[in-house]
Amino acid sequence: MGRKKIDIDWKLVDEKLAGFWEGTEIAALLGISYATLERAIKDKFKVAFVDYKAQKRATGKGGLRALQMEIAKGKGKMLPNPSMAMFLGKNYLDQSDKQIIDHNITPTKPIEIKIVRNGKNNNT
Repeated sequence: MGRKKIDIDWKLVDEKLAGFWEGTEIAALLGISYATLERAIKDKFKVAFVDYKAQKRATGKGGLRALQMEIAKGKGKMLPNPSMAMFLGKNYLDQSDKQIIDHNITPTKPIEIKIVRNGKNNNT
């Protein structure tokens, strides 16, 4: 006699993975072990958990980018939090605030310095 088959809510698993949850957190939510979740994914989808997770996270990243665009365009039915969208972008989409400073700028005209002492012009 084998073990009782566990029914897994795959829609919930996909939603949580797209929301950047870890496998251990999802397993705890479902009341199963992480090993059971890994095994169920391998049996049902014929892929390793890490590959399944990467696929679902990609959909979460796409949704996050879409939300950022809605915020940028001032669209959407709700009032999203722009600070949170920036935080998530920096942490999950490899976005950052970058300031490029070029120290190799060549002036177009030479700088002329004149020193005037006691009314006399001494060029240096």
